[in-house]
Amino acid sequence: MKDGAYDDFNGDGITNVGDRILYSFTVTNTGDVVLSEIVITDPLPGITIQGGPIILQPGESDSTTFTAFYFLTQPDIDAGAVYNLAIVRAEEPGNNPNDAGDDITDESEDPTPVDPADVDPNCPDCTVTILEQTP
Repeated sequence: MKDGAYDDFNGDGITNVGDRILYSFTVTNTGDVVLSEIVITDPLPGITIQGGPIILQPGESDSTTFTAFYFLTQPDIDAGAVYNLAIVRAEEPGNNPNDAGDDITDESEDPTPVDPADVDPNCPDCTVTILEQTP
């Protein structure tokens, strides 16, 4: 899961270029094998992801290792929201010590419900962070 929260970085009460979105991630191993080298990537230009790689046992979750921030641009403010999707990648164990196993990937999901009118039809699973516009 990936959730985003607007941060009024300069504290002026107005959405500005340079304000941030702070992202938090929860990664869960829903399988029955240990996953290693777990990392998160995000195709949003300018996003900075911190944390990892980690290892998760079957059924284990981690919600403290990965964080990210993104500085808003004028096109973001004009759009009234930032939509994006993160990708988690992990390695499953191999069958022998010389085999690292296959890569496992999954896309993030937004745990915060938004109005259906705010969902991007081109990216229905995107994390949506609504930005208040001040004309």
